[in-house]
Amino acid sequence: MEHLERTKAELEKHGVEVIGVTDHHIFKSIYFFDPNGIRLELTAQVASEMRMLEESRHAHARLAQWTARKAQWRAERAAGRGPQALKPQVNDRPEVAARAAAKAG
Repeated sequence: MEHLERTKAELEKHGVEVIGVTDHHIFKSIYFFDPNGIRLELTAQVASEMRMLEESRHAHARLAQWTARKAQWRAERAAGRGPQALKPQVNDRPEVAARAAAKAG
């Protein structure tokens, strides 16, 4: 985890905009764009191997749910309905919510 935080600081020192550290409960991530505009994610595992194994048993089902929600959102947007942004059902990025609240207030 310390290495991830040091990497974030180093990227920011060189002018790279970094989102995160985002807590995904089993790992933490930072996100940024490379010089070609491709979004990259660096992660640090924080869960035990046993917890990772347990989470992996449900990963495909959760990904399928997310994919279905995203397809529905895209269809609604194409039809002129639906929200501008697809929001997660559970906020796993409290730092983003705090930043949005600070901008609004």
